[in-house]
Amino acid sequence: EEERKKFNNLYKQHITTKELKVFKIIPRPLNKFDGKIWYDRWGIPSNLIKLGKVIPVLELQVEGNDGYLHTKYTYNSYNPGYAYYGGEVNGIILWKVYFPLTKDKNKKFVTNYSFIQGLHLLVPSRVIIITKSYKDVLCFRMFGIVAICVPSETYVISKEIMFKLKSYADIVV
Repeated sequence: EEERKKFNNLYKQHITTKELKVFKIIPRPLNKFDGKIWYDRWGIPSNLIKLGKVIPVLELQVEGNDGYLHTKYTYNSYNPGYAYYGGEVNGIILWKVYFPLTKDKNKKFVTNYSFIQGLHLLVPSRVIIITKSYKDVLCFRMFGIVAICVPSETYVISKEIMFKLKSYADIVV
């Protein structure tokens, strides 16, 4: 128990002192290729993509060690990118950029911070599901099921977030 408290305090300190890289997302409009990915593949309509704050990316710029923004990605239909908005920390916007057609699993996501997705979609409900994929959160939403997703399977959900979830639902799964 004592070791767990030490770990949690160390983890919280790491998160609050970690320097965040600035990501600049230049958006683009949804197109027919996005429909093939989001709707044809997973059944997620464009209105839910917008509600979920999924932004099609025209260009991704990332702050380098030199303090300048460098272009890390430019849109092409064979490798589209989608930015998931995660709020702000210390004036820096949190992003998780998803590349669904990338074959290399290590390059599927680029992020400047690990965050829980779907908190902005919470509504009072009997059950809230915790899952591992934001696409799952959006799919559950189509069926009237409230869900959030954590950044990884080893992510530790804070007491504050659990209290928030329990204030919205009777059961958290």
